[in-house]
Amino acid sequence: MKKHFIFICIIGCIVLDGCEEMSRVKTSQIVYDKSWADGQLQFMVDLQHYTKINTSGYSENSWVKTGEEWSLIAFSLDHSEHLISREKFFHVNGESYNDAFSSIIGSDLLLHHLVGSVMEQQFLLFDPTIGKDISKAFPPMPSTWVFNRSRTACLALLEGKAVILDTLSANANKPKMTARPAWTQALQQVLRGSKGVLTEDTQYLILLPPNMESLGHNRTASDLEVKVLSADGDAEICSIPLDRKWDRFMDAESINGKILILSEGIEGLKLINMNGETVHAIKIPGYSFPDVLWNPARSEILCVAPGGLPATGSEFPLWNYESNMVQSVVLRR
Repeated sequence: MKKHFIFICIIGCIVLDGCEEMSRVKTSQIVYDKSWADGQLQFMVDLQHYTKINTSGYSENSWVKTGEEWSLIAFSLDHSEHLISREKFFHVNGESYNDAFSSIIGSDLLLHHLVGSVMEQQFLLFDPTIGKDISKAFPPMPSTWVFNRSRTACLALLEGKAVILDTLSANANKPKMTARPAWTQALQQVLRGSKGVLTEDTQYLILLPPNMESLGHNRTASDLEVKVLSADGDAEICSIPLDRKWDRFMDAESINGKILILSEGIEGLKLINMNGETVHAIKIPGYSFPDVLWNPARSEILCVAPGGLPATGSEFPLWNYESNMVQSVVLRR
């Protein structure tokens, strides 16, 4: 009887010790980037590993990051909406992390972000099939930056001047410079917190109104200006009506030579022209749209839930604004 008691105690200690060990590790999943093109919805996912420690130099029961695993997860939206790939491409251990990744639409290569700060970064081309960078960092120094929609072009500061770089040409040595637009001051506004949009054709830089939460006060008329700078030096200002001061201005694009601005307000999603007029609008009951993915080539806007990787069965509205039709997209694994 005594031997059995000792045996049970030993097993109990092992189980408790295992529970203790399990309680000292955890993971956190972050979706860093979402993209949608060519019938695919892609999520760039960072799985972060943490360990609880209680040693000198740390507060009691501090969680310390011990590793990161990056994966690219893609769904097909054209046919079955099923998961079509889950590719783990980068893994790093330690306590210092300044890496992030985003997709380049139309390419199998990725953008590797060297995150020095939120507003100033450098980039490399990354080949996920071999798990390595295949270019030097560009621009040469951390810079304010704005990519076009496909991320095939990068507007950045080079020696204090605004330049447009051909992203995919970076694998040759350094990216080809395709233009020197007079947008240096505008890029400095982006550095100070304005939201900049580089149109897909790289012919326009659009500065959108700041969001209400970043202002710290109610918007005034001057806070509701959209500034459009063209590559040939022209500038145009669109004054949004003050009754839209609560709207959130999310995106913009040049479509058939005309600028359209995407916003969300109490009336739903709206596409506004440079006269401040609503061109297309829709209200979908029960939905707010913190994250929208715009595909101008297909006249479609996909509304994706914020936060982490969507759960099985997640349903997203897909709006074709030319036909003003909405269909539901359900993600399946």
